[in-house]
Amino acid sequence: LPLEERFRQESTTPDPTVWQQQEGSLAIHDNTAVSTDKFDSTMTIRSEPVADVTLRSFVDLRSGGKRARLIARQIAPDTYYSAELVVTRKGQMVLIYRYENGQRIQLGARRAPRRIGRLEFHLQGSQLSLYFRRELLVQVNDSVIAAAGSVGISAKGSGVRFANFFATA
Repeated sequence: LPLEERFRQESTTPDPTVWQQQEGSLAIHDNTAVSTDKFDSTMTIRSEPVADVTLRSFVDLRSGGKRARLIARQIAPDTYYSAELVVTRKGQMVLIYRYENGQRIQLGARRAPRRIGRLEFHLQGSQLSLYFRRELLVQVNDSVIAAAGSVGISAKGSGVRFANFFATA
């Protein structure tokens, strides 16, 4: 890291990014990752261990889907932090969760202002911050998952679009 991915399908130069599809399907169309599964779709970057990261992505839920998520410090399939943008009947929410041993623990939440924009998740030591459209919405402290892991993206529902993905450590 640092890493910048605009979801290129083909490249003439070597690309250090290796995406691993874990479930569902994210198709690449016009340099955009688009979820095509009505359930969960998850991709993580393989062979990129990180401890403290800043993740950024431009997310669009207008064309479908209910949730977009950035994943950080994944040390096992069910142990990681996530920053989530969720569409509900009352509007849109941003949340920070810790997933551990099959349990989801909400660390922070707040209403989000719009349905399209840049979702950012910052981990600095034990502090986790979630920004949407460059506005700090949620900030929590939690250091349960201390080991380095990979980073990635996830979507629930078909039509969620990730136009780019940036990871900096």
